[in-house]
Amino acid sequence: MATALSRRSMWKAALDIVAEVLRNALQPDVVTWNTLLSACGPRSLWQCGILVLEHMSRMLQVSLVSLNSALALCRRGEAWRRGSALLEHLAGRTMLPDAVTTGSGVSVANSWAGAMMWISHAVLLHARTNLIVYNSAIGACSAAVQWRQTLCLHEASSRGIRPDLITANRLLSSCGKESRWQIAFQVTSEIVGSRVGVNIQTCNSLLSAVRDGGWQQCVTLTEGMTTKPLSLDVVTYNTLMTMSQGAPRWMAVLALFRSMRKQGLQAEEVAFNSLLAACGSSKQWQESLSIVMDRGSFQPSVVTISMALNMCGEVKLWQCSHHLLELLQKDHLEANAITYNAAIACAQCLAWRRALAIFDDLLVASLQATVVSITCIVAGIGAARQWQASARIAEVCRSYVAPCNARIAASGSLALWQSCLDSMQELLRTQTRTNAITINSSIAACGNAEKWQQTLQLYEDMHDTLADLITFNTILSACSSDAWQVALHIFKSLCKQQQPDLLSYNAVLTSLVPSGHWRLALALAAELPQRCMQGNRITYSSLASVCGRSHRWQLALSLLEEQRQADQGRGDVVLYDSVLFACGLAGRRRSLQPLLDDLDRLGLELLVAEKKIARLVSEKSKNAGAVAEDDQGLHQQLANMWVVKVSDVLLMRGIPKCHQQLRQENLLVKHQPGLLTIFVSHQWLGNTHPDHAGMQLRIFQKALKNVINGTIKLELDATSQFFGHMKTLSAELRNRLNDAYLWMDWFCVPQAAFETDPTARKQVAEEAGLCIRSIPAYVEACQIFAALVPKMMHNQTHEFCSYFTWLNRGWCRAEMWCKLLSDRSDIPIVVISSIDQVEFAMPMQWLKSPVHQGAFSLDSDRLAVCKFIQQALDFKLERLSRHKDLDIYRYFAARYTDFLGLPKKSRSLPEFLSYFRFPSMEAALKQKKGMGAMACAALSGDVGLLHQLAEAGAPMNTKLREISELDLLPDWTPLHLAAVRSDEGAEAVAALLELRVDPNQVNKLGHPILGTCESPRAVELLVQFRADVNQMKPLTMATPLTLACLRCPDPSVIAKLLEVRGDVNLRKGGIGLTPLHSAAIHSHGNPHSLTVAQMLIEARAEIDAKAKVGPAFRAVELACRAAMRMRKETPGIVRVLGEGSTTPLGYAALFGGDALLDYLLDAGADPQVRNNRGHTPLELSRHAAVYTVLSHRTSSGSNSNNSGSTFASPSAASPHSPITDSAELPVMKLESDISLKNLVNTAMEVNVIPLDTCVEKPKPSQQPAAQTQNPNVSSL
Repeated sequence: MATALSRRSMWKAALDIVAEVLRNALQPDVVTWNTLLSACGPRSLWQCGILVLEHMSRMLQVSLVSLNSALALCRRGEAWRRGSALLEHLAGRTMLPDAVTTGSGVSVANSWAGAMMWISHAVLLHARTNLIVYNSAIGACSAAVQWRQTLCLHEASSRGIRPDLITANRLLSSCGKESRWQIAFQVTSEIVGSRVGVNIQTCNSLLSAVRDGGWQQCVTLTEGMTTKPLSLDVVTYNTLMTMSQGAPRWMAVLALFRSMRKQGLQAEEVAFNSLLAACGSSKQWQESLSIVMDRGSFQPSVVTISMALNMCGEVKLWQCSHHLLELLQKDHLEANAITYNAAIACAQCLAWRRALAIFDDLLVASLQATVVSITCIVAGIGAARQWQASARIAEVCRSYVAPCNARIAASGSLALWQSCLDSMQELLRTQTRTNAITINSSIAACGNAEKWQQTLQLYEDMHDTLADLITFNTILSACSSDAWQVALHIFKSLCKQQQPDLLSYNAVLTSLVPSGHWRLALALAAELPQRCMQGNRITYSSLASVCGRSHRWQLALSLLEEQRQADQGRGDVVLYDSVLFACGLAGRRRSLQPLLDDLDRLGLELLVAEKKIARLVSEKSKNAGAVAEDDQGLHQQLANMWVVKVSDVLLMRGIPKCHQQLRQENLLVKHQPGLLTIFVSHQWLGNTHPDHAGMQLRIFQKALKNVINGTIKLELDATSQFFGHMKTLSAELRNRLNDAYLWMDWFCVPQAAFETDPTARKQVAEEAGLCIRSIPAYVEACQIFAALVPKMMHNQTHEFCSYFTWLNRGWCRAEMWCKLLSDRSDIPIVVISSIDQVEFAMPMQWLKSPVHQGAFSLDSDRLAVCKFIQQALDFKLERLSRHKDLDIYRYFAARYTDFLGLPKKSRSLPEFLSYFRFPSMEAALKQKKGMGAMACAALSGDVGLLHQLAEAGAPMNTKLREISELDLLPDWTPLHLAAVRSDEGAEAVAALLELRVDPNQVNKLGHPILGTCESPRAVELLVQFRADVNQMKPLTMATPLTLACLRCPDPSVIAKLLEVRGDVNLRKGGIGLTPLHSAAIHSHGNPHSLTVAQMLIEARAEIDAKAKVGPAFRAVELACRAAMRMRKETPGIVRVLGEGSTTPLGYAALFGGDALLDYLLDAGADPQVRNNRGHTPLELSRHAAVYTVLSHRTSSGSNSNNSGSTFASPSAASPHSPITDSAELPVMKLESDISLKNLVNTAMEVNVIPLDTCVEKPKPSQQPAAQTQNPNVSSL
């Protein structure tokens, strides 16, 4: 009976009957309950249906049909919370949903997350779904602008279900809401491939998706989708017209508009506005205005007429604007302030009276007059010089500054500066806020009257008013010659706020002429190419004048030549005056006559006064001493030195362009003296291109940015800092780097491979040869030398290029030695290994890398390079001798043959005294400090002189001073100097030992001689003469093996020390380091660090031994820890001493030795050992490469709370977190020719793979401990 009643929609009677059955303790069957649920559906009685389901579940097993009916009720009642509860009930009963269940659940979900939950549940239970279900879920995600989820659903559904037209339309709609036009193209391509029919909604959705890009491609795709012509609707036309706005496509918009009319579609306001915008941007005002004037086409709105009025204002059609206003009144449209402003702007210049009439209409319409309205009227009044008419406006709008603007503009045009100042005073009295127009008019009037003090006062009165370029240029032009500091200050303010123009630069350069600040003037002129500007005659004349007053006549001549080339041979009389004055003032009589001849040839006549001054100074210079010429440098420059602005390099993207391409883009300039320049030396990653993927350039850009902004602080090595040398880049120099220039061979040397014509290629090859021969001169002209040496794979050899391979190349060594032997700059060599590892090079690295031992492709190159290095060394010795720096002079003189690869020279005693600049034999014998006679003989390896000097009574143990740039430690003796020679026979060591020099003597730091040896033979000799192999003396208490590992000798020396039983674990007080600790300190710059570590581990070195300092260094450690807490930034040596109580693994992390760190982990090093501050090696890491290796190789990260995370972040307590800014990391691009080496190089650049896959390491002697393995990290 209940079933029958429910079918007749008598749901209340059916419910009463079921209730009666329940009261009589009877049990309805499943069919009855399901019938009741169905009866509640048409009436949307979802609450009643849920109650029926609850009663049913208490008595019977709920079936899937019942749940589907309940879900349908929830969908009609939008009861999504009840629907979610039913999903949980379904999961609890382990019932397998069908397609109806899932579809109802997706429909009832209130959010895209709920729809995804139902889909996920169906997938997990392997339930059946259909296209309707997925279309519902895609629609939910599309409505919530979750385009990624729609794509995931589309991908999942397409595996077993063929999408239909609804699927495609909803996907395209989702992409359109987020402007994901690339994804829309992909979806459309799939639609074309599956041959799914499309409709006009599909086309509209695609057009909406490609609104921001790719509109040309969408036409092709639309043609491929349609098998039969589609009738475009109004939405299609509006979208196409909106997309096609812009000057280049105004004809397309017009064609679309006419096509829409031809099809009989009623154009909407959007279409008219799009047409006006497109035609207005292309100055096609006739077409657009004719359509607006056509009364039968459409009913224009206020917005449309306002746009037309703006167009009239641009083309000065004030009569047409009047007609548009009448049209507005006929249509009974209420004009707004914007409409009136546009009309006033149309009439302001040519019909200022009409502008006043429109302004009156604005007031009659009870609209608020705006600043735009008043400013436009006053501009027209000022142009017409009707400043008296501004009084009428002042009566209405006293709160605006425009009335005074009119009077000031009129007074300024008549140069009535006093009247302008009076008007300004009136504004200040009434506390009326000024604007840029007021100030500019007043400043112009004062500037024309040469009242620059008043212009500054007006500039200060601007307060919060934003000054424009006209304001700044007027002030700069008004500044006289004795106010160049003021002009420079104003110019800096201008650069901070907006882009200066050529007038700004010329005004500042003109003010600098009397001051003679030629370096400042050249620096300003060097900024012009960067700002895409080219100097004019005023620029060159000002530069020549300022150079002439500072006796820089060479620069003045070069400026004249450059200006003549830029002006196609035509000269400027003012520039010639300036150059003649410069040459005459410097006494360059020979340079005056050619200049006078040029003037006669060009038909130019100088001012009589200037010519008399030039000739008078020229006559005086005949007998008077002329100003000395600048030192032109040692090396000969055979070709122009081209440089590129650092700021331009930082903006480069993609594969670096070569010299010819940069010259075509005007990015290269000729180097001028005084420019801060960086010489970049690097190793090519290919035979034809140095950086085929642009990765070296990206690393250089990011590293340089980190240096400029102070993220990286350049420092000397720890040894130099230990002796108090805290040299770093000053903040001033870092700020200048952005405006500096850069020399790099690919940028600044012509590339013959770029030329296709054989003749041009030959000429370019000859020019490139001259540039290469001029490299020593280029290096000498630069203040900073940077070695760009990131670890990258070579494109042809597939071998890794790094700092070690760069240091092995002969030409790279030549460039480095040219820098080291030059005295032009005291900034050490900068080594760039990665984006966060930039440091000064250690002296021991270049001292062990002479040029003649480098790798050259041709022996002729080796001979040529050694020749100019010898010239540089001779010039270095000459300067040192002239400056009386005898210790450094004698060091280079003693190692002269070592550095050049020449045979050792035996000298007689008189030759020795003369060569090493000893005044006499008596003076040589009396010297007991510094580089004495025995020290010179020992360092040069002259055994015969050692015996002669000993017989003459020369001191055997003279003490040297500390010279960190030469790797000379304090209180070294001649035996120390003999030991640092890399002679295979160690003859000097043998001779000194035969003369009974103590082999166990130490310097004041406690360094034993045995630890300074550079050859195995020297170690063997010292041990034969009873040198203590495990000697430990204060202050450092370092054993010979510990000191040797710190000084990075050849591995054969370490092997010999181990052979004579050097203890690998001995440490007692002092610095408390083991040899393995020392090997880790310089591991990032030692090519033999892995080999040395293997030797020590095979000799049973304690791999997890912590450094144990003595009492003295313990106090130093505590002091450093206190300094680290009190100061935000501390020197590197403070961090080392404060964190030094760690293991060798911690030292490798602290000093950036990523390869050694990875090797120690393989050998079983424990990454969880903490130092006295409680820091693990991961927390001590300061570089991203080290952090990457540790985070990949350890399972717990920086602390125990991060267990289970493969990429653990640095601890918040760690002060040395590496640079891991995601915005600075490059994106790996997948190209068609991608290869394994490109992937490896890119991955190494972003530090996403452990370096054990890239560095060939010796097999460790111990197996890694089990606890260091991370089961979550798969092997790469």
